[in-house]
Amino acid sequence: MANECIAKYFITAVLLTSDVKRAEAAVLDGFPFLDLNRTAVSAIHRGSSQSLPEAVVSLLPVELQRVLQLAPDLRRSFVLRMLVGMSREDCAALLNLESDQVEDATCKAAKQLARIAESERLRAPIPLSRYDNLQQVTYV
Repeated sequence: MANECIAKYFITAVLLTSDVKRAEAAVLDGFPFLDLNRTAVSAIHRGSSQSLPEAVVSLLPVELQRVLQLAPDLRRSFVLRMLVGMSREDCAALLNLESDQVEDATCKAAKQLARIAESERLRAPIPLSRYDNLQQVTYV
């Protein structure tokens, strides 16, 4: 239970900060209280970096890798509203935004995530048919 909780807090903090060290510090802030919201608040206050090393990104599920591709403002709104489950008002207060701005950013993020997923799907190699590797047989 505790390991799952720590993992959830850490992944949330990584998504909010794009930085392993900042995420670790945010988890330490929130963990004694077993409070994901406190971890998220700490992560937001710690700021975010430009990007995570590819080695760290590759450890995340593909859906969360896509979240990291969002612009920081969209990513923060999306993570807080959709993954953490903060209310629109609490999210707005934390991000110093109006509630409508949070909702707009969250919707834009969801649409952008759908476009990213579709783009990845279109670029994916087409699976070979199970018959493509058969040798042609010549009958005499």
